[in-house]
This record gives sequence, structure tokens and C-alpha cells, in this order.
Amino acid sequence: MKILIETNIGLFLAYLTPRGEIAIYEGEDDIPVTSIAPNLKRAAVLDVSTDGVANAARTWLEHTYDRLEVTCVIAQMVPPSH
Repeated sequence: MKILIETNIGLFLAYLTPRGEIAIYEGEDDIPVTSIAPNLKRAAVLDVSTDGVANAARTWLEHTYDRLEVTCVIAQMVPPSH
């Protein structure tokens, strides 16, 4: 799964990795800015749904970048190797 997040400071990509982490990339960079754990849905269940991954990435971006505003979020299903 790939989530494209357009913001007022540029484009970010979030991928759900095969290890169950969310890797966040800035623009066309090949190296992730960070890797975060998905949010918990309830108790000890990770929320790896499209909405859950997008929400976790958006929350991290908004807390990390000052004055960041998300303008658009687009989810795409891609093979795990991409």
C-alpha cells in the first residue's frame, strides 16, 4: 500500500512495509525520513487499514513539521516490492 500525501511544503509518500511498519519518504528521496509503527485500533491490534496508515502518517507529519497543512491524501494499492 502506498499513500501519497500532498502538503503545503511538498509531497510525502507513506508505505506499509512487509514488516508492518510505515515508512515515510519526502518527495523523490530513496531513503525514508522515518519509520513509524501503525496506530493501535483497540487493545493490542495494529490498524494497518488504508485509513489507519494514512492517519498515522498524517499525524506524524503534522507533529514533526511546523505549520504543515495536508491538502490531499491518495491511497494506492501496490505490490509489496514497490
